[in-house]
Amino acid sequence: MTLGPALRVAGGLITLAAALFVGTATGTATTEGAWSDQARFNITAGTGSWLPPASTLGSCVVIDAGGDPVDGASCSISSVRLVEQGGTTPGNLLREYELTTSSSGRGTDDLVAFQVDLASPDVDSSQLTPNPDWSWSTASTSPTSGYTIDPGYPCSALPTLRGTLTSGATGPTLLKVNDHLADDRNCVQ
Repeated sequence: MTLGPALRVAGGLITLAAALFVGTATGTATTEGAWSDQARFNITAGTGSWLPPASTLGSCVVIDAGGDPVDGASCSISSVRLVEQGGTTPGNLLREYELTTSSSGRGTDDLVAFQVDLASPDVDSSQLTPNPDWSWSTASTSPTSGYTIDPGYPCSALPTLRGTLTSGATGPTLLKVNDHLADDRNCVQ
């Protein structure tokens, strides 16, 4: 069977159109944006509570008069703020920090033992620009009416300060620190 000239032309046009379509479809390149870097995430879900990252300020624990942890009591450091600084020359500088703790299950005679990092990036110094002449290598501390220093605490441990809030201490407690060393044995100026 022979096809008429009109059908041969129509068949040729269909073949040509199909070839152009396939050629165009296979000749198209894929484009990608400059932001198409791959990212992979690996998350493990668990049970428990979802908490914010731990603070680098330090820790505390509610203790009884004998120094033993109080069962059922909890404590956390809410904030440490640089609230005052004085002096004009190295060796004569002073800083005061405000320590605020939050506790539950604390009885009226219970104490709070604490350890804080006064150089932590979480210390709030938004009200003052820390003095660039400050040196922790020669620092000492002075207890206030709100806290005592752990016996035998060496000043060389600063900027980490260990002490105990007194039983009457509620609310913010001032921590005084100087940049000159008086007595390294008990780190008291």
